[in-house]
Amino acid sequence: MRTRPASIATIVIALGLALTSIGLARSMPYTVGGTGSTMTVAADLWAHGSAVSPALVALVVVGLLGAIAMRPTRGGRRASSWLAVLAAILVVVGLAEPAGRDAVLLGANDLVLSALVIAYEAALVALVLAAIGEVRTAVSPRHPVASDPDEPVRRRLALVAGPAAAA
Repeated sequence: MRTRPASIATIVIALGLALTSIGLARSMPYTVGGTGSTMTVAADLWAHGSAVSPALVALVVVGLLGAIAMRPTRGGRRASSWLAVLAAILVVVGLAEPAGRDAVLLGANDLVLSALVIAYEAALVALVLAAIGEVRTAVSPRHPVASDPDEPVRRRLALVAGPAAAA
């Protein structure tokens, strides 16, 4: 099982939820893609997030893709690639938000908030790198490829006609 992206996705979700609770408690509206109101911060969390947190729908998708990425199949590799794309988008959006950018640059007066935002952005970068690493690893085939292309035919002949027919 490939659990590295799923483990990092769990950390990203935990940090995102911590930032969501801080953004909700301090009534910090989003400012990217429009300007939110301080009166509707709780309603905007699902689709827009707050000034320092991602949208909750993005965290749900990160969790689903992380769970699928654990599978050692082509679908797991595809989920890892989409997880890398989504994490890269979340990094860009988090840094585009003025409050998030100020927290990363230590321009905010709150060191706890700055530390959480930096940890969240670093976890997203780690998720991008881990997901890319999982995409690049080859999936081992269930049945090894025979070096002789006629070997399966010879095996079937040996089962049907006996050992003399296969030679």
